[in-house]
Amino acid sequence: MAPYDQVWRRRGLKLLFLFLYLITYTLACSPLLLHVLDLWGVGSPFVALIITCFIFLPLAFLSLKAGVRIQRAEHLIAAQRARPNKSFKPMPLRGTA
Repeated sequence: MAPYDQVWRRRGLKLLFLFLYLITYTLACSPLLLHVLDLWGVGSPFVALIITCFIFLPLAFLSLKAGVRIQRAEHLIAAQRARPNKSFKPMPLRGTA
């Protein structure tokens, strides 16, 4: 059995990747958010923003990309099942043609 056969597993992975995306994106922008809310009290928030963006934005991108890949694969499989391959013609058995 393939790891992505079950619907609940794919749905769970998509939700996990979405959750990871939201967390890492929020962490990447946290110095800016804290500065806007007047909760930032340590130096310049823009240096911290550059550092956190450098660390967390690639992780956010990778988690979003993984979730989108699962979604696209589901769409591809559904489209392939909806439209059978009409170009495939079985070869006639020997002696019947």
